[in-house]
Amino acid sequence: DAKDRRLNEDYVFQQFGVKPDQIADYLAMVGDASDNVKGIKGIGPKSAAKLLGIFGNLDSILQDAPTSSLISTGIRNKLLAADRQQIALSRRLVALDTQIPIPNLYTYPQSSSAPWDEVLEFADRNSLSAFKTRVIREKNRHVSSPQADEEDGTLGKKYDY
Repeated sequence: DAKDRRLNEDYVFQQFGVKPDQIADYLAMVGDASDNVKGIKGIGPKSAAKLLGIFGNLDSILQDAPTSSLISTGIRNKLLAADRQQIALSRRLVALDTQIPIPNLYTYPQSSSAPWDEVLEFADRNSLSAFKTRVIREKNRHVSSPQADEEDGTLGKKYDY
């Protein structure tokens, strides 16, 4: 079932051909239509994965790939023609902000004082409607049976982000 799928390193590599820490660089290169992020014209998923496999990250690709003999002339030309400012913008748009404070509901395993309202306000402030729906569902499950997570061993383990 898709909602129970573990989003771990193996899954990311199988889906994209890159490591999780390379996803932002990958998306900056291929673009992300769902978020209206432009990629590098002519660079598709296979080329992006290959380049990241060789050079490791987008900065190294932009610096070293245009003069490298490890890649084809066609890819080299596409990288040379790429708009560096647009690539930088795309990279910023797809990067995750890891400095956002998110309350950990699992630190309140048997308490009705879990910060549900704080998390729901966070979701509203950041226009995270799908996340808010999941929080409401989890809140209803947790509040109706706070011991359920501990008994079935899923406390803090359902999602492997």
